Amino acid sequence: MYTKNQQTTINEFFVLKDGPYIAESNSVLDIAWICNDKAKHQATEFKSIPIYFSQCGLTAEVNTLEFTEDIIEFTGVSKIAALSDLHGQFDLMKQLLTNNKIINNEGKWSYGDGHFVITGDIFDRGDKVTEILWFIFELEQQAKQAGGSLHLLLGNHEVMVLNNDLRYLHAKYVRTAKLLDVEFVSLFNKHTILGRWLRSKAVLVKIDDYLFAHGGFTPTLLKVQCHCNR
Repeated sequence: MYTKNQQTTINEFFVLKDGPYIAESNSVLDIAWICNDKAKHQATEFKSIPIYFSQCGLTAEVNTLEFTEDIIEFTGVSKIAALSDLHGQFDLMKQLLTNNKIINNEGKWSYGDGHFVITGDIFDRGDKVTEILWFIFELEQQAKQAGGSLHLLLGNHEVMVLNNDLRYLHAKYVRTAKLLDVEFVSLFNKHTILGRWLRSKAVLVKIDDYLFAHGGFTPTLLKVQCHCNR
């Protein structure tokens, strides 16, 4: 399902690093990543969390394996910030969050009991989607511990990827799937940590008098979303 342009630009990435992509079953983690254009795999048992991954300059912290549906209404919130359409721009995201004191210079939550909303579209177009996802995954837990909250909402690009619509996928991820010898959508299926986490996310959240969503939603979107349980 890749476009001609994606196939022709794939060779731009001669030395690729990406991941990790982590699946979990019966206390065993199946970890896949790309290091210097080589596919790597590791299966490891674990007895407790958090679990840390650090290989080839790639990092991830698995700080929970429990994903319940997000609460979508909050009242009495002291401060709110919102951001949208990151599209794989990890460095820009960190700069924006630092400048607005959502995170500190070490990349840790510094917004106290505030609520930070990301209204979707992390996927597609850019080349650091995986980095953003793991960063937000960790930041969400830091926010909870500080009495605040990070709300990641699903945008149309999350729904597209989870339904194997890859028309805007960056060429880097086309190559990732090729090197790992899998369909890209399988890297976010319901057996993976990021895939399960994304499926727990809502499409809207109401905070006091503000309603946040990614450009609204329709019954069609909700119907399509039901097919994400791969």
